Amino acid sequence: MKKAMSNVDVAAMVKELQDRILGGFMGKAYQQSSDRIWLSVQSPAEGRLDLLLETGRRVHITKAERPASKTPPQFPTMLRSHLSGGRIVDIRQHQFDRVLEIKVERSGTARYLIVELFPKGSMILLDESRNILSMLRKMLYRGRKMAAGEPYLYHPGQLDPRTITRDELALWLASSGQDLVRSLVRGLNMGGTYGEEVCLVAGVDKNKEAIDLDPGEIDR
Repeated sequence: MKKAMSNVDVAAMVKELQDRILGGFMGKAYQQSSDRIWLSVQSPAEGRLDLLLETGRRVHITKAERPASKTPPQFPTMLRSHLSGGRIVDIRQHQFDRVLEIKVERSGTARYLIVELFPKGSMILLDESRNILSMLRKMLYRGRKMAAGEPYLYHPGQLDPRTITRDELALWLASSGQDLVRSLVRGLNMGGTYGEEVCLVAGVDKNKEAIDLDPGEIDR
């Protein structure tokens, strides 16, 4: 059983959420556990929906029972204060990484909710300048403690398999120092299952050293 969303899963979920809740309105936020937030969303086509956000694992619409209403902890309180009643104007994935962003506008002011779905990720509320307003949990990033008032720093980016050019791919394969499948997984942000599928469809040995691929194999 899959324990967490891959980069490809996040891309698919972003498309689903764009179809179902983009243009809708944010309702209240609830915290079920230390890493799980529920958002009530008013969908333009479907009415009220519940959006489950779990750092390091998943984001999706759910029909499961929502946590009982009670005085929320600090983070969902901040979400209610800044997002409730706002319109969802953008939903996107950052550079094919396991990072989902929801942009909400209210009274002419933008707010960003960042959901990090990689291990040890967090959930962060940003102001219009992308400075941190609140975090689900504290974290260290590049040896620097992220805190309210500081600019949000993205996880170091990798190559995007959807937009990479042939020359960029050839350069990466020549410099990766690993076999083909590990080079694809590490450099192109796609996960082991998808890396192996790419090798299979292309008809190239996944265990071949990436630097040894000939031009025809790189083309495939």
